[in-house]
Amino acid sequence: MDGFSVAEQIKKELGDVGMAVMMLTSDNRAGDTARCLELGITGYLVKPVKRASLKDAIANIMNARNSAKKNVTVFECDISAEASSKTLEIHRPLHILLAEDNEINQKLAFRMLEKRGHSVVVAGNGRKALEALDREKFDLLLTDVQMPEMDGLELVKKIRAKEMETGGHIPIIAMTAMAIIGDKERCLEAGMDSYVSKPIKQTELFEAIRRLVFLPEAENSLTHAACKADDNSDADGDGDGLDIALAMSELGGDEELLKELAVIFLENCPKQMADVKNAIVQGSSKAVEKSSHAVKGSVGVFCAKRAHDAALKLEIMGRENNLAGIAEACSLLEREIARLKTSLKRLIAGGRR
Repeated sequence: MDGFSVAEQIKKELGDVGMAVMMLTSDNRAGDTARCLELGITGYLVKPVKRASLKDAIANIMNARNSAKKNVTVFECDISAEASSKTLEIHRPLHILLAEDNEINQKLAFRMLEKRGHSVVVAGNGRKALEALDREKFDLLLTDVQMPEMDGLELVKKIRAKEMETGGHIPIIAMTAMAIIGDKERCLEAGMDSYVSKPIKQTELFEAIRRLVFLPEAENSLTHAACKADDNSDADGDGDGLDIALAMSELGGDEELLKELAVIFLENCPKQMADVKNAIVQGSSKAVEKSSHAVKGSVGVFCAKRAHDAALKLEIMGRENNLAGIAEACSLLEREIARLKTSLKRLIAGGRR
């Protein structure tokens, strides 16, 4: 009988006996957090467990129980190298609104949050996000910056303006693939609390949430978890356009999720590339920027640096209204996308290389 079965039998046969139950596991698997919540397990640590972490976990659980706090349940041990020495915090499940128009980034963020036991509502643009906020209460808003109909900056300005009349303050984290000079100032001016760069990294996203939601007494000036794509300049040097090992690492080892994202990419890619070409034919710098930004956001989750950089080059040309050499830049992007598609089809078929 494994640990989950033990907890299930305790709950079934004894009910609420007023006893805290902590799970110690050697394998931080997808879905474990949700199952802990379902079974009433109050702690969840990944082995090897350090003495200080175990002591802190027990102390926090007992303090929470003594304070009669509800929904203070699952702990997770962040096993990333940069977080290994941090003090554990008690995490409760959050009800999160995700405003994102890119289907791949929608799926990625949704699965990351769901695996940690959070409930997520997805809105495809800023207008739909506002409608969702009118319907129900959320603990946190994650919003893309560039979206159709109403972008993230306009969305947040409207939310903050309404809060001035009604009171309250929903924590807001921006997700941006731009990471250019001026981003922080624009987000601050709009009313963001924090922001992370895309493609989304699990450790960066949950550190931003931890600081913003679970450490309200900490200094919560807008923080930026920087994109580390440039640190992997040799990631796809083997010539196939895709670094599966790195992509898997960023997804917490979830190969099925990677395959799901690959299927979505292959379905959406023809239209996205057609949008880029149409924008070039029209000679519209704004359309070039917008369409290439969408491609860049889609390829980023696969750690395909060459395709990412080719799309970024087009995006910058459009932003700077400088279309000289645009045909060559588009041809480069097409070649890199073709290489990436070949790799993803091979992945879906069952072969990593």
